[in-house]
Amino acid sequence: MNIKKKLYLNIAISVILISILLLSLFVESNIIKKENEKVGLASNIKKSVSDLNVLLNDYLTGPEKRAEKQWHLTYNSGLFYLQNAEEEEEEEELEIELVERIREDHVTMGKLFADLVENKEYEKKLIKSNVSKEELSLTIVLRERRVSQLLLTSQSIVSSANLLENRIFSRLDNTQRTINK
Repeated sequence: MNIKKKLYLNIAISVILISILLLSLFVESNIIKKENEKVGLASNIKKSVSDLNVLLNDYLTGPEKRAEKQWHLTYNSGLFYLQNAEEEEEEEELEIELVERIREDHVTMGKLFADLVENKEYEKKLIKSNVSKEELSLTIVLRERRVSQLLLTSQSIVSSANLLENRIFSRLDNTQRTINK
């Protein structure tokens, strides 16, 4: 083999190796990007529920249409994040179960809030119609139970979202360690 052929062979090998290196870097960065997006999605779910708690307290402090509207907007954005999480491919079974549990609790939370709003409207009607204190106190007890159920459900969602986020973050960490080896 003459020098010219050796030079061309070395150049070809170098180009192939650089191409393989660039391709592996591209694939690895895409894997890490997808895992980071999943961590962000879990964080958004958790933030949405925390925002719902703040808006629930705002509604309970002064039940106004503004607070109710904001709660519904935040609730719908949480549903959007959950829908995106459900559409994710390559989820592990535990993560799928967590997302399903969060979604079920989220829907339950929406129903409880709707019941709370309806109960508050009914309570206003009772106050206007001057009903007995016993009937009014029963309505107030029902409202307090709804609030307790709402808070418990939101805590369940936050707990599940924390588990989901930690699970995905752990997988991201493992992926990065595997890539860096």
